[in-house]
Amino acid sequence: MAPDYLLVHQDIYEEVKAGMVKYMKEAFYEGDQAREEGQVLIVNEFHGHRIKALIEDSKGQVLIGGHCDIKARRIDPTLID
Repeated sequence: MAPDYLLVHQDIYEEVKAGMVKYMKEAFYEGDQAREEGQVLIVNEFHGHRIKALIEDSKGQVLIGGHCDIKARRIDPTLID
């Protein structure tokens, strides 16, 4: 797993951001809870902590997701602005 990013022209930024949040809610969530089916597990706790730190240390705002359950090796699909 690697951090990924998207460069978007400012004229369509808000529209793209709203569309991505909408898609993620429809594809990965039921209400406020991420669906477990179809998600892969994080390889081990070390990488779970590493990914959690990436989310926590980002200077952006978490738009959706961000919940980490290191013991269960799950991190919700996350979008950071």
